[in-house]
Amino acid sequence: MNNNLADLHVHLYGCLTPEDIWHMARDIEIDSNKIDLFSHNYQKVFGRPSNYEKYWMSSSGIENIAKDYLVTSRSNFQEFQAKFDLVPALFPLNPHAPLVLSHVIDKHQKEGVTYVEYRCFMPPYFNKEELRKYLDDLTSVCLEKETLYQSEIKPRLVMSLPRDPKLFRNLYLTLHQWLQQNPARQSFIVGIDLCALEANNPPKNIQQELAVVAKNNIIHPESALSILYHVGEQYDHISLCSSLRWVYEAVTIGANRLGHAAILGLDSNLLIDTEGEEPVSERIDHISWVLENSYWLSDYGIQPNSSQLRNELENLKNQPSTRKISLYYNQEYLEQFDQLQNALLKKLSTSPVVIESCPTSNSVLTDAPLNQSHPLVKFKKNGLNVTIGSDDPGIFNCSLSSELKLAESLIGPLESSERYYSKTLLAEVIK
Repeated sequence: MNNNLADLHVHLYGCLTPEDIWHMARDIEIDSNKIDLFSHNYQKVFGRPSNYEKYWMSSSGIENIAKDYLVTSRSNFQEFQAKFDLVPALFPLNPHAPLVLSHVIDKHQKEGVTYVEYRCFMPPYFNKEELRKYLDDLTSVCLEKETLYQSEIKPRLVMSLPRDPKLFRNLYLTLHQWLQQNPARQSFIVGIDLCALEANNPPKNIQQELAVVAKNNIIHPESALSILYHVGEQYDHISLCSSLRWVYEAVTIGANRLGHAAILGLDSNLLIDTEGEEPVSERIDHISWVLENSYWLSDYGIQPNSSQLRNELENLKNQPSTRKISLYYNQEYLEQFDQLQNALLKKLSTSPVVIESCPTSNSVLTDAPLNQSHPLVKFKKNGLNVTIGSDDPGIFNCSLSSELKLAESLIGPLESSERYYSKTLLAEVIK
């Protein structure tokens, strides 16, 4: 086992396997309202009830959990979320999150992983005192486990914040204040993450908030937080080209690492003759972006028809911003997509941004088959900075070790920076 093996993209609750859930939840009091809400949403998404009433009533309980929980075949994000929601329904964030964290750290230590950044949701429904207690408890577990294992494993936290600007602002302010008040615990929280639904949450909406994070990172380098951004993983709510633009915009507003960014490595042949849509507002944003960035896009062979685009822009401004524009991904459209994708791949290959690629997750939740059409292949070919993560190994029935082997089957032997980032390299990404 690599002595410096690290997982930089893993969601805490997504680490729990059906076996973990069965053993950990059988002796706790379950909130009937939360489990009923999970079951209601589950039936709405899948058209069948969950089996939660059978989980602890028969010897096949683990199998019933697996049926409701595992995601091992092509699924959309709504289906994934409906299954993932089983865990917070059984283990509400307070007080169970520290128990889950303790259990998962033990698991990773046994697997030989030496550095882990756990994405932990920061609940917007907690008041400030509850949030402080939540951060106290989580960092206490990290300290306890690092001491217990004599630094054989270094557990770190990345706080997942909502994409809504107001919620983000309030939670980040509390987090920042907590870091300043607890210097001895600062090292255990290394970043913030924007995840969950991408739809209706363009990067531009959160630009001012991330500027505050970047400013505080400069003023308080001892508690600097890396900015991690899930983007380009879900692209059925906007056009393929707009999704590429969102990836670029996430970088320009301050993201240090990009979660998945699958659209950036998508093989367009997989979507030939399919359909998509996006609201008028996104088409307006995209045209405006192309016109504003034509000065460097032309360096990569993209010569937009400025006159035609301006005419389209004027016509769109008279239409309702929420009206959907239907798109047909024919050969002509996908050729334009490929040109833009190639331009961004080359542009980002010269930047310090890191792509967090999760092979199994991408094959399940995006159009990414586990062959040479997987995004990781293009990332490698274009020289992007990449690290391999497991994402939600308990749900996807994988592990960091299996993800590394899978990545090697796609792109060959991994360089050290693709297997892990040392503390020094992490500091470079953050600063």
